[in-house]
Amino acid sequence: MKPDRTQEKARIVEMVRGGIPIIHAARVCKVTRQAVHLWRQSDKEFDADLHAAQSECIRQSVSVIQSQDDWRAHAWYLERRARQHFGKDASDAHAPVPEDERDVDDDDESVTTEDAERVLAGG
Repeated sequence: MKPDRTQEKARIVEMVRGGIPIIHAARVCKVTRQAVHLWRQSDKEFDADLHAAQSECIRQSVSVIQSQDDWRAHAWYLERRARQHFGKDASDAHAPVPEDERDVDDDDESVTTEDAERVLAGG
């Protein structure tokens, strides 16, 4: 007969809800990462509870960040949530500029390559 792991599972779920990564919650309960993985596969309710706990933790964190007046909290969140757009490695250099944000001269086709080279050369 398999031992009842209900208490360990509930404790892991609560720790995850509080922001503790699953591997560390497992260690606190003295179970292996592999055991948690097997439990998730064999116990769909436990797996669903872990997913819900992770989502609840994220919801709570976002709520706290959004309640802050400090712009850095919002920037931090955007850098991590939408890294491709706001992360340090984001590159929008080749993104099309919306028409209402273009400079008046952006559509001026009268500038030649020679004109551009002369400007770049400082002349």
